[in-house]
Amino acid sequence: MTGKPVPAWVISPQDKVEVHKRQNVWARENCRSVLDAFLHCQTGRTLTIGWVCKDQKKDMVDCMVYYMQPAFQDRFMDEIIEEKKALKKASSS
Repeated sequence: MTGKPVPAWVISPQDKVEVHKRQNVWARENCRSVLDAFLHCQTGRTLTIGWVCKDQKKDMVDCMVYYMQPAFQDRFMDEIIEEKKALKKASSS
């Protein structure tokens, strides 16, 4: 986040859930090509997925783990805080 740390009361537990949801969508968007590669590899397989698709699975997991890092949560917390500020400003007008 930019500037001073945000007080804990600004981010509610529901907001933290929303941060996680937004981050998950963002991660899936950024990892779309590796997700699709893994899904394509799985098509028509059952027992052999574990070893035939292991490289695609590793790429998918690595990508998702990267984009789901706590360091990226600040971006989504900032969005929610700005939305709260806008709602407060609109309701006080």
